[in-house]
Amino acid sequence: MRELLRGWEDRIRTRKCLAFWVVCVVHFSVALGYKHFAGIDIQADPVMNNWDAFWQTLPIDALMNNLAESMWSLHSQPPLYNLYGALLARLFYPQQLQAMYYSNVVLGSLLCGMMYPILRQFTRREGLSFLGALLLALNPAIYLFEAYPLYTLPTAFLVVLSVFCLTLFSSHGRQRYLYAFILCLNLLVLTRSLYHLAILFVAIPFAAILARRNWRKVLVGSIIISALSIGWYGKNCAKFGFFGSSSWSGLGLWKIAVLNYSTQEIDARAEQGVVERAVADLYPYSAPSRFVEYGFDRRSDVDVLSRDDYNNINVVAISRMYGRSAIRLIASDPLHYLWNVCGAYRTYSCPSSTYKFVACNAEKMHVHHSISSLVVHGHWLTTKLNRLIGRDPFCSLMYFYLPASLIVYGVGLLRESGKSLSKWRDRVRADAVMLFSAFMILYTTVVGCALEYGENVRFKFPIESLLWAFIIAVVYRSVVRFGGRSPLQGAPDVIRGRTG
Repeated sequence: MRELLRGWEDRIRTRKCLAFWVVCVVHFSVALGYKHFAGIDIQADPVMNNWDAFWQTLPIDALMNNLAESMWSLHSQPPLYNLYGALLARLFYPQQLQAMYYSNVVLGSLLCGMMYPILRQFTRREGLSFLGALLLALNPAIYLFEAYPLYTLPTAFLVVLSVFCLTLFSSHGRQRYLYAFILCLNLLVLTRSLYHLAILFVAIPFAAILARRNWRKVLVGSIIISALSIGWYGKNCAKFGFFGSSSWSGLGLWKIAVLNYSTQEIDARAEQGVVERAVADLYPYSAPSRFVEYGFDRRSDVDVLSRDDYNNINVVAISRMYGRSAIRLIASDPLHYLWNVCGAYRTYSCPSSTYKFVACNAEKMHVHHSISSLVVHGHWLTTKLNRLIGRDPFCSLMYFYLPASLIVYGVGLLRESGKSLSKWRDRVRADAVMLFSAFMILYTTVVGCALEYGENVRFKFPIESLLWAFIIAVVYRSVVRFGGRSPLQGAPDVIRGRTG
């Protein structure tokens, strides 16, 4: 059996591109099968079945008739998803959502294919990586979010693509892959506000360390590439008075800060001056016209700033008000806020396929979804745990997998590198892909649970494939260490010291 497995791995090793495309084709075929035989559709949900149903999107007529001014006046979200929608609308209107679905299937298939070389970089095992990538390609959540008309699937693709670029650098040592890595992260920042410009303050020094003697060149090149994100943030600062890609940050923070307070308690806080009166009276994502009586009555001659939606000119000040009140509410009872964050993590750890706005399509892949829930997420075990403790905090074993994998990996780093800066530098170079993946998982989890409540399970999806690959790698490496071998055995030459 061992000889058979070794022979299988040898065949895969000589056909790495073929393995990549096999995974892509498997996912693509299953996705189209669900589309044409099970009826999975991007417009299945009766609420979220058109472009204008989302707060995050500019109206389709504005994108088609006045694109330049509309995009320049966008403050509610980063620009790339709306630009993507405008391109699809101009090419395929009125079938732009169906075009988006097929585009998402292509992106999802490539995402799955990229998991093979990423897993290979994590584990140095060809057979395990190929099998793991095939299993990840069958994750029901990917099929469901391909049929969900928002930036969630494109964001996941960009996350995996950035890690894939690091994988190419680790394998070949060519500097262009570091520039591609930084470019992907900038595109990510400009697609979804969850990924703030701050991630580049980690990624750019990270790339410079990997570049070795070419670190100055890579540092300057990365900063030039990052002018894309810095420029957009600067535009918002000059035009709207905030340095970011989305004006909604205060609204999101209020949603988690106010969780588990009663209406009477918030009214009392308003009377005490802890929070402002408007936040006690209105739901944060109420239409901007509801806030006029509270003094938010600015007017604009720009079309997309004057509509009664959440790119209205008044939203910037409305969100800032909610943010101020949220910070004061958190400061008045920080333990309450921490408890709310724990509740957000509980939602975050649930299977992404249980997200409420993919439920219509999830019903159409019932068997597939049920097997994933029972086997992968351990629904049978979490049900027993919940019955044992008399509550239901656990909806997936991911609740334990995620922190355990990060802790085990972190402890291993500390044991191997200690307080030595040179050892840490060598570790960054030797295990760059795994280390940056850990950073992205941790960053997404902290931001996705600490700054908003309600759709946290959707916030996890962009790193879900990467997270499962990371968990597989941590388990594999732990087994290898237990056997007395180095988990980085078989690393390519470039990450053992060669530079390109």
